[in-house]
Amino acid sequence: MKMTSLYILSRRFHRYLVLIILGLTLVMAGTGFFLRYPSWSVWLPSWLDMGKVRYLHGQVSTYFAITLVIMVLTGSYMYFHTLWVQRKQEKIQKQNPPPPPVV
Repeated sequence: MKMTSLYILSRRFHRYLVLIILGLTLVMAGTGFFLRYPSWSVWLPSWLDMGKVRYLHGQVSTYFAITLVIMVLTGSYMYFHTLWVQRKQEKIQKQNPPPPPVV
């Protein structure tokens, strides 16, 4: 697989991961809020007690961490690929300087 194809695949995958992490962040923030301030649990639906909130927070945190690690990997690849392409182009330009202007 070419490096550019891998870059495009990484960028597309990273974009989907951003959407996934946004959803997981909302769930983690909501459950974390109720765990931090249990007095607000009166606003929870009757079928969702604090035990279920704690369980949900624990279960989602695993997927959150895995998604975040994959995002770091794809983001790092996109960052270093861009640097590598820029250095490669600078090296080519140094080897082939432009001709002097004709006056």
